[in-house]
Amino acid sequence: MKDNLGCFDWSASFYDETRALPSGLYRDICTTLKETVPLSSLMKSLEIGVGTGRIAHCIANAFSTDVYGVDISQSMLYQCLQNPAVSETLALIAADGNHLPFKSKFDLILTSHVLHQVKDHFHLISSILDSLSSSGIYIDLNAYVDHEQSLPFKIFYQRLLEEGYRHYFKNDLIRKGLKVFFSQRGWGYRETNLKRSYNITISTLVRFLKNKVFTHQRQIPEQIYEIGLKHLYAELEVRNVDFSKVVELPAYAQFLFFTPPPKR
Repeated sequence: MKDNLGCFDWSASFYDETRALPSGLYRDICTTLKETVPLSSLMKSLEIGVGTGRIAHCIANAFSTDVYGVDISQSMLYQCLQNPAVSETLALIAADGNHLPFKSKFDLILTSHVLHQVKDHFHLISSILDSLSSSGIYIDLNAYVDHEQSLPFKIFYQRLLEEGYRHYFKNDLIRKGLKVFFSQRGWGYRETNLKRSYNITISTLVRFLKNKVFTHQRQIPEQIYEIGLKHLYAELEVRNVDFSKVVELPAYAQFLFFTPPPKR
C-alpha cells in the first residue's frame, strides 16, 4: 500500500478541504450505518486507510464503539488527531493494511477510497478476511463530490483527451470484481447509494486543478498537464466565466455491505 505514500504525506494538510462532503451526506452515512450494521458498544471496528478520519469519526461518535484506524501516512494520522470531533474511542496506528498488526478479530472492517490505490486489491481483501470475526461485516464505501461534472474539470479533461490522455477511475471495475469475489465464496452483499449536493466556487475548482490536489493528477505527464491548464484559462476567459460564481455539484456515498455465509 506504500505506492502513494508520498502523495498522501504531501496532501495531508489540505486533504479535508479537497475531499469535503456536505454535512447532510455525513448524517446520511451515519444513518445508513445505523440502519444496516448491528453495531454495539461491545463491538470492534477497523478502518483501513483511515486518513484524516472523515468516516471513522462518524462511526466512533455515532456508535460509541471502539474504532481502530490504520494508515501508512503518519501525516494523515496527525491531521486526524487535529479534528475537533475526534472521539476518545478512536485509536490510530501507523500500519500497512496488507500487514495488520492485530491478533484479535474485528466485527466490522471498512475501506473508503483505498482499493484503487493498491497494486493488488485482492491481496488487501485477503488481509481483511483474515482479520474479520466469523460473523464480521466488510464495507467498501466511496464518498465523494463529483468534480468531474464542473465546467473547469470538463474543459480541462476534454483537452487532455484531445492530447491522447484518457482519464478514468478504476473504482467501478473494482467494485464489480468485489461482488463476484464475495458471491463466489457464498457471501451476501447489499448496495446502497446516497446523493446530496455540494456548493463550491469556480475559483476553488480551478485551484484544485492548478495544484494537482488529487492523487491521479500527479500521474499525468507534466507537459500534457500544462497544455490542459493553459487551455482551461484561455477557455474560461473566452467564456467570461466569473471565478467567484458558486456552482452546485452532486455528492455521493456508495456503500457495498458484505456479510459472511450463514453458519451451518
